[in-house]
Amino acid sequence: WDFGDGTSGSGATTSHTYTSTGAYTARLTVTDNDGASATATAQIQVQAQAIPDLIVSGITYSPTNPTIGTQLNFAITVTNAGSGSSSWFRVRLQGTSSSTYTSVSQLGAGASTTVNLSLPLSAGSETFTATADPYGQVIESDEGNNQRQVTVTGQVALPDLVIQDISYAPTAPTVGST
Repeated sequence: WDFGDGTSGSGATTSHTYTSTGAYTARLTVTDNDGASATATAQIQVQAQAIPDLIVSGITYSPTNPTIGTQLNFAITVTNAGSGSSSWFRVRLQGTSSSTYTSVSQLGAGASTTVNLSLPLSAGSETFTATADPYGQVIESDEGNNQRQVTVTGQVALPDLVIQDISYAPTAPTVGST
């Protein structure tokens, strides 16, 4: 056996794993007990394994002018920029004081999906992080591009009672007067 990549094997059966992509010519030469030989060749094309690459490609929230304590609704878009389909994975949304997640059953190569998650705004300015596959369950071509962050700045809520004006009488009070 000559596998065409600089390696060889022997015996009636053998196995071989190619370590690089490319076109190879494998040759089998058989010699009988009388010394006669014959050679057969086969063309082998080795391609890269199709692997997904999950990216959080977008994150938006509403309402756009929240107050502290407001429940924020996030739309998180995940894109598979890889060459293969993913199996199921989670999408996690992490705030300062809480987190939540949902599951996606699978995502084909080149496809996108949007998931909706909600968390409260717990501080005047809070950063929320969306992560696709936070536990690394999907083998990806790039494990370092699975997150996106957004910082939400809340408005200070006004009290229910606002004092507009103060008036007093008499207009020129003296010490001891009521």
